[in-house]
Amino acid sequence: VIYSRSRVFLLYYSSVDRKVISYLEPFEEILMDHFNATSRRDDFSGIIRVRSAPTFPGRHSSSGPSSTSAVSLAPPGSMALLLSTGVFAMYHHHHDRKALCRLTRHDFINRGDAELDELDPVADFCFGCPDNNDDSGSSLGELSLFLLHRSGDIYGVAPLCFDGSVVHRDTMLARLEILEEELRNLRPPLLSRASSPGKIMMKIDDVMTNDAKWRQNKASMRWILDVYGDLSISSDTNRNSHYVTARLESASSKSAMNWPLTLQGPLIYGRTEVGEDGVPCTAASIIEHMESPRSCPMSLFAIGRESGQLDICALSAPLRMRFALESEVDARVLGDETTGSGAVVQTVTFDQDDHLDEEIPSSLK
Repeated sequence: VIYSRSRVFLLYYSSVDRKVISYLEPFEEILMDHFNATSRRDDFSGIIRVRSAPTFPGRHSSSGPSSTSAVSLAPPGSMALLLSTGVFAMYHHHHDRKALCRLTRHDFINRGDAELDELDPVADFCFGCPDNNDDSGSSLGELSLFLLHRSGDIYGVAPLCFDGSVVHRDTMLARLEILEEELRNLRPPLLSRASSPGKIMMKIDDVMTNDAKWRQNKASMRWILDVYGDLSISSDTNRNSHYVTARLESASSKSAMNWPLTLQGPLIYGRTEVGEDGVPCTAASIIEHMESPRSCPMSLFAIGRESGQLDICALSAPLRMRFALESEVDARVLGDETTGSGAVVQTVTFDQDDHLDEEIPSSLK
């Protein structure tokens, strides 16, 4: 895959002839609409980033069968694009080259404050990765998307997946089991208890939090079952297989797969103060999700800033599956749990001039 500010090419290369035999432009229609609708032609307009679909071959451990639960494989050629307007598009590639280009339009900006959006545009995005500290594979991991603004603020979106993506069946079963366990610990929504208000002995804030989480968990379970289908090993599609496949192309219009997603955050607020080395804080330009060590129960990110600065960020609260169908009350209650749940834990400044002035060892000349 190669791309510029205005075009994206998917190349088909022949290892026999050692040359490109064909190509296609998977986002051609989307990009034409974008440039026809905007008059901006500066460095921050057009394509911000194109990334291949996340693929994680899994890891080996002494924990038994769950050691393969982190496996997640997306079809080769699948990719995602982010435009300066906040439009996020996913290209779902199929081996017969008859790919389905599914456009997921999310305004990854704050609609309520257009002036703020102009001052702090989106700068980059990355996908999440499986959590090394979770042998059950129950974290959202590869279903997560993280967006970086030039201020350094990080937002999140979940769930997202590519059509045809393969994931270990135990991973999805573990996610369902956790949601079911949380539902058992939660009470049904307040509306179902309205007939006996005198027996409700809890604060109104607790009631709203309980009800919001109950509805959010039910929606998450619906999404998993609609996208991956029957997860039981006895089903026709999963018979004799340890893996399940995301099926988006055949989803009906009522499927949870078509539900609009909620932008969560800011999960981490960007650093604004001058660093300990006295270097002013510059604009953020790139984000990468780091694989966290097993001793660190957090999600780690590396934020690259202009002038060679690097921020290491830690996110303590995992993303939840959230959809834009939430009421204003539910959105506020659920948002309070994740907003500001991470922080910048370390800042490093790379001085390129000093590095170039260093004498090159004779052994490397």
